[in-house]
Amino acid sequence: FDVYSDEIPVALNKQRWGQERKADAVANDIIQWLNQDASVEKPVFIWAHFYDPHYPHEPPDELKPKFPTLYDAEIAFMDQQIDRILSAAEAKYGADNIAVIAIADHGEAFNGEHSEESHGLFLFEPTMRIPFIVRPPKALKSPMREKDLAVSGVDVLPTALGVLGFQAPTDI
Repeated sequence: FDVYSDEIPVALNKQRWGQERKADAVANDIIQWLNQDASVEKPVFIWAHFYDPHYPHEPPDELKPKFPTLYDAEIAFMDQQIDRILSAAEAKYGADNIAVIAIADHGEAFNGEHSEESHGLFLFEPTMRIPFIVRPPKALKSPMREKDLAVSGVDVLPTALGVLGFQAPTDI
């Protein structure tokens, strides 16, 4: 990476792990970088990590009453911040020049499902099933949805290369 930011504030709430930067802080840094970077000719790669939809669930207060669960409110907050980043990037580079891949690192168990309160102990479907969303630079004639195909984090690189028109090496 040419630019990398991993400043994590000290946790004020001792119940939080402390590794979290809220999604709006991540989005603010990326948008600031987009606005400072003068070149629109060179390709750019942006990687953003959003920790918000993660136990314990503490979304912004204004979103809490709008969603059935705090988890849903955290996802909505993250979605708002992703939209801010995409809007800034599209304004600078054009929507047809941006590919997006979104993937989660794990799912979440709820209400003691399989005797687990969040994730990290067991390998049941609620924690193993994750979203893997790909938006190519140019819109497809019709959206595709594959819900029965097993994919994982190892599929990000070959998928990204394919979206960009490159063949993935056969030895990875």
